[in-house]
Amino acid sequence: MYRESGVAPQLRSESIALAPTQFLHRMQAHDPAELFEQNSTVGYMLHDGGYVVDKGMGGYSHSKEVSIFETAAYEETVASLVDTTIRAELRRRGATPVAVDVEAPRAQWVSAAIQETGDGHDNVNIPYRELVMPARLPAQAAEANGVDVLSGVTTVVVPVVTYYYAHNAGWYYGQTWGSTAGCRARVALVLYDASGRLQGTSEFDTWHLSDSEYQPNGAEILRLQRRCNEQIQQATTRVLKSLW
Repeated sequence: MYRESGVAPQLRSESIALAPTQFLHRMQAHDPAELFEQNSTVGYMLHDGGYVVDKGMGGYSHSKEVSIFETAAYEETVASLVDTTIRAELRRRGATPVAVDVEAPRAQWVSAAIQETGDGHDNVNIPYRELVMPARLPAQAAEANGVDVLSGVTTVVVPVVTYYYAHNAGWYYGQTWGSTAGCRARVALVLYDASGRLQGTSEFDTWHLSDSEYQPNGAEILRLQRRCNEQIQQATTRVLKSLW
């Protein structure tokens, strides 16, 4: 399944700088114990121990224990996928993607209105949270060793991964029921102009839930991850097309 949100300006077929993919959990420096609750997990999410009702979180049910594995490998996979997909689409559009290592902007992760995206079996916590990027890139991002690295660039594209995970069956905050095994990813394409001013953000949230798997083995986890990767590639291309 797929959902798209955000508003960004039209891209032009000129020199576009592409920054390395950023990860919300690194930008926010969350304690690992908070990753699940904050919806900023990257890795394989293992639910265990049944579920508990957390009176301090509005009486929400959620998995008693959640462990995160293979974060670095998942980061590498999704960063490579997003970067490769963006570059390929830009080239098809006649744009020239220029690699630029800008300093990561600081995101504000705020709680949005409570909403369920499924039928109470969804594989994401609610309240669903909103990604708010800073109005400007850090001043030092435009320079490297005193050189203006954005000279001649019309737009800086900063991909931001909010979350990217595969998981076994478990309970998520605010959901009525538990979910089967599945995968989920949320990615934003944040656009800045050459002066470092925010132009807009367009993002997508894509997910898949198995019809029958609850405790997937290694092969089944890889299959879930591949399904998620296909959805990310399709959604990234769809978002870029909408910006043209």
